[in-house]
Amino acid sequence: MAMEPPECPEKEPRTGGQDPTAGGLRPQAEEILLRRAVPEDLATIVALERASFPSPWSLYSLHHELTRTDAVYLVACEGEQVLGYGGMWLLPGEAHVGTLAVFPGARRRGVGEAIMLGLLQIASASGAKMVVLEYRTSNAPAAALYEKLGFTRNRIRKRYYENGEDAVEAILFDLDSAPYQQRLAGLIAAWKERHGSFRLDL
Repeated sequence: MAMEPPECPEKEPRTGGQDPTAGGLRPQAEEILLRRAVPEDLATIVALERASFPSPWSLYSLHHELTRTDAVYLVACEGEQVLGYGGMWLLPGEAHVGTLAVFPGARRRGVGEAIMLGLLQIASASGAKMVVLEYRTSNAPAAALYEKLGFTRNRIRKRYYENGEDAVEAILFDLDSAPYQQRLAGLIAAWKERHGSFRLDL
């Protein structure tokens, strides 16, 4: 069911990352703001979870995640609208992306990619040398996005999801290397050339 993104307040691991459906929003504004999600965003994130996943995280789980000191969750806002969110856990030398979702009406506009680029910048600044994530084997758009960002398939995790579907575990190695940092800068520049601008505000 397509949903119009709600207003952005002032203020099971699974990743999608795909922008597979066209939406009915106005053309993308000049800038997308990526900021930390806070408890006041919970109602919006619950709606986003329900619009994106067959087994959405509960309100309790989401509140716990947003208040963890070892996790970072970003919301992508365009003006007063939340378009999507994503998050990761920060471990010694490693980051693990646990979720990524975009409202159906805001897909096919690079929002998921922008969130991932923001998370990669934060992971790099936090000292991570590698980034790990999982996605459904049936999720071809997610596979394409993560390959574009430099992730490589590591293994298949059998019956990983509640419906019994397998997951692909993908890893981005050498996040801290000079060649990948150059690649990341190029990906950000290319995104801005195609879509406008995004700003990471922590």
